[in-house]
Amino acid sequence: MSNLPVSGEEQILAEGPLADCSDEQLVAGASASPLHLCALHRRFDGLVRRLLAGVEPGRRRDLSQRVWFAAFEELEAGAVRPVPVVGWLERVAGRLVDSTTPVQGEVYLPAPLAWYLLRAWRELPPPMRLVLLFVEVERRSPEEIARFFSERQLPTHPAQVAVRYEQAQQKLMAGVPLEVRGVYLSEALDCLSLVPYLYAAVDEELAAFEAWRREQLEREQEQQKQAAAVLTPAKHTARLPGWLGPAVVAAGLLVAGVFALRATRPVAINPPVLPNAATPASGLQPPAKPSAAPVPARPAIASALPAPWRGRTYLLVADPGPAGLARLRRIDRGIFYRQHRGKPHVQVGLYSTRQKAEPVATKVAQLGFTPILAPAILP
Repeated sequence: MSNLPVSGEEQILAEGPLADCSDEQLVAGASASPLHLCALHRRFDGLVRRLLAGVEPGRRRDLSQRVWFAAFEELEAGAVRPVPVVGWLERVAGRLVDSTTPVQGEVYLPAPLAWYLLRAWRELPPPMRLVLLFVEVERRSPEEIARFFSERQLPTHPAQVAVRYEQAQQKLMAGVPLEVRGVYLSEALDCLSLVPYLYAAVDEELAAFEAWRREQLEREQEQQKQAAAVLTPAKHTARLPGWLGPAVVAAGLLVAGVFALRATRPVAINPPVLPNAATPASGLQPPAKPSAAPVPARPAIASALPAPWRGRTYLLVADPGPAGLARLRRIDRGIFYRQHRGKPHVQVGLYSTRQKAEPVATKVAQLGFTPILAPAILP
């Protein structure tokens, strides 16, 4: 990773192989190629902003993201012919400009990143989504999270919460295409600050979890019934055929006659051979008492911070406003907002060591801002 990461969108259009693609080629590839979709957004995002210039500022960024989400859905479905692109985006924006949907919160994520992240979010099992929400949105303690799941027949120890949280983070980011992460996250697994900006409804997630848990319990009960049916033989009450009774009687008389005939023959009786009391009967020694099995040592609880993150440093600046954001883009055009200590900040970069971040921090200070060097996992 370079000290000054280049904006992925800018690199795609200015230097990458998609720079010379026509609008039709970008549209044709966007339904299957994340890079084509990112390039399409980069080329026409300015047009969408101009189409929404008459919308009140408080709704403009949220509505812009909704327009792109609707456009991405149409591309994925393949039910429309989105060429020319300008007219197609004008029609999509026209349908949504009068929408009365309330704004959930300020939009910081680029539309393609938010689109793929939401899709990955919906594919997570409900328990993983709740863990992410409890930790990153509601700031619950490990003890509170463990008690929540244990009360719902999912025994959890507070020490297991950090492990399950890390697993949920990894699974969430694994659902975002690698190309998209390379474009917008500079190849950093930065889901720690992204989940709050999905604005997932906690009440809806709790209802989804309860429905998932009911299905799990019903499935477990059905499996127990099937196992009991296999262990318990079925009782048959079918009537026997009428001819079977006389046949059994005749067979019984035949067997009795055979035993009576054998009883009239002399049988030689051999006395049993007794073992000599002075010598062992078989020479075998009694089995030794098994020694107690060694108790395996409990594995140490892994740190909540994965090894690849240790030592990494964020370079942040407190929210500089629109004018300050434009000045910071002279250093890195790929900067974006994230949350630090409960307030919005701008991330200027993620660096493998603090020493690599310090030269860029000096440039930030020269522009009149106060650089913040924070560890990889932000408080």
